[in-house]
Amino acid sequence: MVGSEHVRSGSREPTGRKTVRAAVLEAPNTAVVIDDIDIRPPKRGEVLVRVAACGVCHSDLSIIDGSFPAPVP
Repeated sequence: MVGSEHVRSGSREPTGRKTVRAAVLEAPNTAVVIDDIDIRPPKRGEVLVRVAACGVCHSDLSIIDGSFPAPVP
């Protein structure tokens, strides 16, 4: 779980790539990893949204512990 770790809303690296910090689940029954993920610019008809806060619901926890099967990256 993320706990009280400070999470950035995004950063601009020296390469000019735009990244976002994300909690990533690679497989059920494994730890959630905090990682910087590359994001692409929005395409036509899309928007880029800055997220200030988010939450975890019980179904998310069921996916993490494997009791509710769902695809993961």
